[in-house]
Amino acid sequence: MERLLSFTLKANEGKLFRVKFNINQKKIRDLQITGDFFVYPTDAIEIVENGLNGCLIDKEIINNLFEKITIKHNITIIGFTGKDLALAILSAKEWNDV
Repeated sequence: MERLLSFTLKANEGKLFRVKFNINQKKIRDLQITGDFFVYPTDAIEIVENGLNGCLIDKEIINNLFEKITIKHNITIIGFTGKDLALAILSAKEWNDV
């Protein structure tokens, strides 16, 4: 059964962003990342979102996959890191497990 989760986080770089996703069998589905950050190329956030779909909700796996995606596609994100993204996703899951 899928559940819709969301969480807003102020990253260490000072930018506010939100993750919204479904979770099914501990995997991310339909990830959306929105907020106050900059991405180059401008449409590349969709590449990151799509690349993380199906990923297990695990801090290291999310961070490592984020880094691989941004390097492979030459994506620059100013406002949050892979660690920040992993923290937001894990926080959404923990907040909704209560």
